[in-house]
Amino acid sequence: MSSLSTGACSDGQKLTALSPSMHLVAIGTTDNRVSILRHPSLEVAVPVIELKSELVDLNWGGKEGKWVSSRTHTSSPS
Repeated sequence: MSSLSTGACSDGQKLTALSPSMHLVAIGTTDNRVSILRHPSLEVAVPVIELKSELVDLNWGGKEGKWVSSRTHTSSPS
C-alpha cells in the first residue's frame, strides 16, 4: 500500500470502483481527486486527476471497462 501513502490518495477515500477486468481500481477522494491504480499491487497507473467540482460517482465504461467516468456536482450560485 505504499502507493497510497505517496500521494495517490492524499485525502479520505470516498469512492472505489474496480474495473471489469479487475486489473485497475479507480479511487475518488474527499478532496475531489481520482487515482487509477493497478490491482492488486496498487501502483499508480496514471497521474492523479483533479476535479473542480464535488465527486459523486465513478464508473468503468466500454465493452471491457477500458475507460472510467466521473460524475460531479456543482453547487448552484446563491
